[in-house]
Amino acid sequence: MCGQVYWVGASIGIVDEGACSFQPGKTLMQATTQTEKTGYLRAAALAVSIAGTLFWLYTFYGIAQVPAGDGSGFQWIAVVPLGLVFFVFTFPALVCAWNSQFLWAALVIGCAGLIAFALLWNELLSEFYHTS
Repeated sequence: MCGQVYWVGASIGIVDEGACSFQPGKTLMQATTQTEKTGYLRAAALAVSIAGTLFWLYTFYGIAQVPAGDGSGFQWIAVVPLGLVFFVFTFPALVCAWNSQFLWAALVIGCAGLIAFALLWNELLSEFYHTS
């Protein structure tokens, strides 16, 4: 055989015998460790972005439960900033985590979205129920 065959990520490479020393155990261990790290990071990013998505969907129910007040329906205006938080923070994090791309960024912006949801929802609840 004129060269050694080894796996690098998803591609297979053939090299000359003097070009590199083949260590199957080391390469496999590094790949497994990297896959585990990516798997945990992807799971965390997905969990955060799915939590944000579920909270966004809950806000429609929460707004529907607000007393009618004067009957104008102005409480539904709160859907706009909540939707903005969802489409700016949560949705991109969900797409990136789902595709296993930019996992750290997905985790960070997903967490930022959850924080923005919490702050905005707290403000909306104080407006809806006139608490201070």
